[in-house]
Amino acid sequence: MKMAKKRELRQEQLLATIEETEFTTIKELVERFGLSEMTIRRDLLEMSGKNLVTAVNGVVMMNKSDKEHYSTKVAIDEHSHQKELIGAMAASCIQPGDIIAIDSGTTTEQLVKYLPEKIDITVLCYNANIFYELHKKNIKSIILCGGKYHAGTEMFQSDEGVALIKKYRTTKSFISAAGVSEKLGITCSNQYEVSTKQAVMSSSHKKILLFHSAKFYKVKSSYFSNLTDFDIIITDQDIPPEAEEIILKNGIELIKA
Repeated sequence: MKMAKKRELRQEQLLATIEETEFTTIKELVERFGLSEMTIRRDLLEMSGKNLVTAVNGVVMMNKSDKEHYSTKVAIDEHSHQKELIGAMAASCIQPGDIIAIDSGTTTEQLVKYLPEKIDITVLCYNANIFYELHKKNIKSIILCGGKYHAGTEMFQSDEGVALIKKYRTTKSFISAAGVSEKLGITCSNQYEVSTKQAVMSSSHKKILLFHSAKFYKVKSSYFSNLTDFDIIITDQDIPPEAEEIILKNGIELIKA
């Protein structure tokens, strides 16, 4: 009974560690807990049987239930104050005459809310929530890329939309992310987002990444760029010092809202 209790406590600690980053390796767990690889693998096998984690080729990930999938309606309530500050700071980077692209997300939606009304800019977008906010601001020059509507992210996506994006050039693009990692790159939650994000970045002069600090060290399933592909990062004041050091070391301008 005592052994079972000890194993249960150990697995709870393992799960909490995996949940922190949503992504780790068996080697990192062995080093962190000072346990044998066999013990870690045995615990992970039991946890996989309970559908708590997935372990493949030495890599361990949290399993998410359907209700935990990303949704703008859920995400808007998470870190809302930081997102508002980041959005306001991003909006201050936009000048009359700019041609900008605005990516999916609730942080980018905050950017639009802080734009001056009737500002003389051209905006390329592909999201219902972004378009709605632009319309309320009386932005006259809007390029809306259509396609299949994804209700969770409010994004329109299609090959035709990607082709349209590639025909344009923007002075600045404002990109969102669900995960930010120096080692594993910038990631989003849905594979259908990838081609659109990459097309926007490839057509933009200055690439600006917006994310709240809790996303640093997180990794999601769908990779779309490297950290070093960005010129500027705008995040909040709570970004860890070591994360700030990584950003600056890579020659990226860091703005803390």
